[in-house]
Amino acid sequence: MTGISLLLHLVSSHTSRLIMTGAGPARNDELVTAAYWALVAGALIQLPACLSRRASIYRITMALGGGIYLLMLATDVVLSLFQGSSPLSPVHLGDYCGIPAIMLAAALGPPVGFILALLMSAAAAIVNNHADTLMLQLLSVGHGWIVPLPFFVAFTLARSTARKLDTRISRVHRDTLREIRSRELRETETHFLAHIHDTVLTLLRAVGSGTLHADKEVILSHLSPAEISAGDAEIPVADALRDVHDVIAKSAPDTGITATGDFPKSGRGIPAQAVAAICGALAEAALNSRRHALTNERHCTISCVATDGEISGFCVDFTDEGVGFDPETVPENRAGVRVAITGRVSDTPGCSVDLRSSPGSGTRVTLCWRRDPGDPVESANETKQPALPPLFRLIGMYITHSPWFALATVAVFTGLSVVDESCVHGPAWVLGILALATSVFAVTSGTSEKLRPLPTVVVVLGVITMIVAGVSTGTSVISGWPAGWWAFAVQVPLPLLAIRCRARVALATLFVCTAILRVLEVAGFAIPGDAMVILMFGATIIAGSLVPLLVRRATAGIPVAVEASRIRSVGLSRDTARSSYLGESCRWVGELVRVILDESRPEADRRRDSRLLELRLRDSIRSPLLDRTALNRAVWFARSRGVRIALLDERSESFPRCRGTGGDPPSQATALDMVRSAAAEIIDAAVEGQVTVRLLPEGRTNLATVVSEVRGEVHYVTYDHEGRATTRRMRAGD
Repeated sequence: MTGISLLLHLVSSHTSRLIMTGAGPARNDELVTAAYWALVAGALIQLPACLSRRASIYRITMALGGGIYLLMLATDVVLSLFQGSSPLSPVHLGDYCGIPAIMLAAALGPPVGFILALLMSAAAAIVNNHADTLMLQLLSVGHGWIVPLPFFVAFTLARSTARKLDTRISRVHRDTLREIRSRELRETETHFLAHIHDTVLTLLRAVGSGTLHADKEVILSHLSPAEISAGDAEIPVADALRDVHDVIAKSAPDTGITATGDFPKSGRGIPAQAVAAICGALAEAALNSRRHALTNERHCTISCVATDGEISGFCVDFTDEGVGFDPETVPENRAGVRVAITGRVSDTPGCSVDLRSSPGSGTRVTLCWRRDPGDPVESANETKQPALPPLFRLIGMYITHSPWFALATVAVFTGLSVVDESCVHGPAWVLGILALATSVFAVTSGTSEKLRPLPTVVVVLGVITMIVAGVSTGTSVISGWPAGWWAFAVQVPLPLLAIRCRARVALATLFVCTAILRVLEVAGFAIPGDAMVILMFGATIIAGSLVPLLVRRATAGIPVAVEASRIRSVGLSRDTARSSYLGESCRWVGELVRVILDESRPEADRRRDSRLLELRLRDSIRSPLLDRTALNRAVWFARSRGVRIALLDERSESFPRCRGTGGDPPSQATALDMVRSAAAEIIDAAVEGQVTVRLLPEGRTNLATVVSEVRGEVHYVTYDHEGRATTRRMRAGD
């Protein structure tokens, strides 16, 4: 944009005509010609930059093009100040100072670039207009600022806004990745614990009971991250139905099965992790029913919901007519209920579980999966990405399209017309100033990107009226600045109109004004100067039309790029979090298995410690807030001595986020440390009997209890939320 605009200004300039025709002061002046072509070169080097995608290339070429102009301007100013004249004066550097100033403003950025652009414009205007009085100097600076200011603001604020937007997007991006890692850790932990519960603990129990040879390689072969399903893939509906049938056939073969609903035979399937969670919970529920329900009346209903031919819901309802139970009284050491039925399903995206039972009324377990309407896949889609600012704010239109800017414009050009001795200050002058004010206030009205039709018409009529009235005042731009205020004033309302997405209207208005002046001239009216002179300001209008176009083109790809980057980053973050957690967890369990099942140890010790390791891992699964090194060590050795230990954590369910990190709820860390330390001391002191450590649910009066029973004597210790202990002694049965 800057290169094209500068070329248009140079080609349409007075200097260009003199050089091309060989007339005027530029004739045979090699310095002027060299300076002119240097400016052309500075404009041309901008054009190849558009072929590059690197922002640094843009900044370098803009800085180079603007720097060439700045060097010549500095030379011109210094020579004019110290010698009274400059050989570069015929180049009229001030006529096109705005574009190089925009280059430097865009290259350097705010605030340095903006300040330098203002200083360049002020210096160029004063020198170019040969202003020798304070009033003329002020008007020169005002004129030099009013015309390019919308472009200064657009480029500097667009860059500043882009940085702010980048910061906002980066912050949201980091928050999204943090949430993704947290969710992925929780989901991966659930999958890992389910795998440990279903596979490793079963093998350890088999080794401990003597039904399986104490071979560590058998267990280690199942401690690989590849063994644990990632849950990203989808499986066909028919395969999901087959999996449910297989689970029922193995766990409770006497169960009746009914399928209802519309089962799609093609299209998308069900996430594998959802099917695995539902089947795992169904197997646990069916096994529990066979063990505890005391009935053969069991039934399983499979239902499916389809939307537009695609599966959107899948439910399995398992019921029995057994003795039932109260779910509130289920001990926390029931890892099957806690992990396989409720925990694993609840932690699986899109899945839910409903467990209903009461004594004497049987049991119903409903396991459902429903596709998220906002699928594709990631729950990170719930994070709202920051919206791009509207164009009105992105390029600073709220500054340059404001009543204050309009007032400043009217003041500057009114001042120019007043100090112009060739201007006749009569009714035509008053009409021209009023037309200028009307057009400028109309083009700066409203806050929409595209100017509304009515103000657009007002701008067009105002500019035409100003031109006709202006030429009637007898002043012309070819007479030298400040003469021809009406022609210079065209550079404000029409470029602003182009920035407001009315470029064709602005250019058409310029051509209409030129045509009107030509018609008046042909009709015999005395037109001061060349009627075609205002056409050279078309370059400014074209530059204004490019501003919203380029900003839109530059920002159009941002949402797509942000989304693509988010998807890549989310995938990488999920994979990293998953592989890191599974790698560390599998290594940790694997090291325990290697130590316990070391071939150099006696067979009896390996089988005994396999049973202890199974209990140790069950404690980690069901009691995360009690999974600490000192307490684990005390429990291990106490069980080795024959002490029965039960760890019941009913509190961690109130703080699900603490499970993925292994951390304590922040407000209870100190009290929990005191409870765990005290429990470890009690367990270390126990040589026989039973010790039960229980963390109570959120909302209870006390934080925890530790009950130890030895030979009929019970020590009952309660801990409040400050970690203070209260001990009672009683006899068993009291």
